[in-house]
Amino acid sequence: MNLWQRLKFLGDSVLDLLITWHLYQSHTDIDPGVLTDLRSASVNNDNFAQVAVRHNLHQHLLHSSGLLLSQISEYVKVISESDPRSLPSISA
Repeated sequence: MNLWQRLKFLGDSVLDLLITWHLYQSHTDIDPGVLTDLRSASVNNDNFAQVAVRHNLHQHLLHSSGLLLSQISEYVKVISESDPRSLPSISA
C-alpha cells in the first residue's frame, strides 16, 4: 500500500468518525439501527460528490489530470441535467 492509499484510508476513517459523532450527538432520540443507516448514507462517495457539485466545491480541487477534469465535467453535466433545480449555476 503506498502513502497516498494510507492517507486516503486515514482520511476516510477520520471523516467516518466525525460523521458518526455528529449523528450520535444531534440525534439522541433515533434508534441505533437508523443511525447506522444515516451514517452509511452520509459517507457514501456518490452523496459526497453530489454535495460537492451542489456547492461548487469541485472547482477548488487541485490536480493536473486532464482525465480527472473531463470526468468531473461529465459528472457535473449529468447531475445538473438530472435535477437542474437542485444545483446552483455551475461551470466545471
